[in-house]
Amino acid sequence: MKLTLSSSTCLVFSLLVCSTLIAQNPVVTFVSSKDNTLYEHASGSLSNGAGTRMFCGRTDNSKLRRAVFAFDVASNVPPCSTIVSVSVQLRCVQSNSGSEPATLHTILGDWGEAGSAPSGAGGGGGNGGAAQPSDATWIHRFFPATMWASAGGDFAAGASASFSADQSGYYTVASTAQLEADVQGWLDNPSSNFGWLLKGNESVDLTAKAWATKEDSNAAYRPALTVTYTPAASASVVVTGTGCIGSSGVPLSFSAIGLPTIGVPGFGLSISGGPPLGMAQIYLAMASGPPVPLGSGCYLYLDIASALAFISSGVSPLTLPLNSSGSFTLPFPVLDCGFAGFTTAAQVLMFDTTGLITSEALTLNFGM
Repeated sequence: MKLTLSSSTCLVFSLLVCSTLIAQNPVVTFVSSKDNTLYEHASGSLSNGAGTRMFCGRTDNSKLRRAVFAFDVASNVPPCSTIVSVSVQLRCVQSNSGSEPATLHTILGDWGEAGSAPSGAGGGGGNGGAAQPSDATWIHRFFPATMWASAGGDFAAGASASFSADQSGYYTVASTAQLEADVQGWLDNPSSNFGWLLKGNESVDLTAKAWATKEDSNAAYRPALTVTYTPAASASVVVTGTGCIGSSGVPLSFSAIGLPTIGVPGFGLSISGGPPLGMAQIYLAMASGPPVPLGSGCYLYLDIASALAFISSGVSPLTLPLNSSGSFTLPFPVLDCGFAGFTTAAQVLMFDTTGLITSEALTLNFGM
């Protein structure tokens, strides 16, 4: 029997597939948070923090120009996401030469954008304007006192991406493994985000090109970063089974305080209903399993093979002293994105005068 799909069925199927992909990999585009130009100048007195143009390449009088710009990744991409791809869009607004090589390099130190702007219409200014306090210049990260280690900016020698720039128009720098690594690093460690330096052809004169900055009156011209990412899984707690009753006369209870959300310090685990001043042990496994009867209405709810693996590794069990009320609260803040997507099951086992007693099991899914 041959199955034939109508064109409308195929369209619906395609839309469903696309919807699923979009849901799995959101895309966000945002403009630069700061940009400037490093103008080759012995005293570092030139900058263009508030101008509408940034420059790279070499001028007709053999002076170098390097554009610097950064994007606030952490404010636009959810924490603990995995970067899938990135692209950078730049608008060339002036070119006095043909096709020239251009490279993007990660900047290795923080730098400033202040109120400097060249005089003249539009604040373009290939020759720059007087540097203002906290501006980046050829020799300053922050004018007038904080210097680059090397004149012309501190940046990675290897390029994160390269492209060719010709006449005025839009240029999209396609995703590379290093661009993705740059953005992932800035997301995971925002304090390391110093942006990229755009370097043009510096080997011959008349290769300088002007690029629109975030101050350009045409919003479409402004430097833009497009990021496709996979968000961290949602944090959740799944309860399996019920606790059994020991000498306290109530079920041994094991519960979560809040959700294991990364970056939120309020998460914790709570034990109650145990024998006063008893010693509780939390056992871990990779997942819950089918209930295994242990007698007297008590069950093991953990996957046995992975529970034994945790025990043999020394990670499990965790022994906790109950208070005079038969309770214990364990703060468990999850502050590291390294936990994103991690899942573990946990159950309390302990002895009292009635024998072995067990709690319900909790499956903890760490995420956002």
